[in-house]
Amino acid sequence: MSLLRAVRAGLRALIRKERVARELDDELRDYLERATQEKMRAGLPRDAAERVVRLEMGGVEPTKERVRSGGWEAGVETLSQDVRYAVRRVSRRSRRSR
Repeated sequence: MSLLRAVRAGLRALIRKERVARELDDELRDYLERATQEKMRAGLPRDAAERVVRLEMGGVEPTKERVRSGGWEAGVETLSQDVRYAVRRVSRRSRRSR
């Protein structure tokens, strides 16, 4: 991926979090369905096929977390959270000392 694409994708992820989250949900749902269908063609019943796919994938939520933490925007988001936390702590201390 080129640097420009990486920057654009990261900014999009930061600005449109809900939309990016929905798209990730859609992609994972599509992947689960396709992989389940493939396992079913191999002879597994649907519930067993879904279970096998989820186990191979490592679970839906851990997969989402791995995807989210893969880009530079995860670092920016963490920094932003840390700064907000620090500001809250400083403002509480300044109110107490008055």
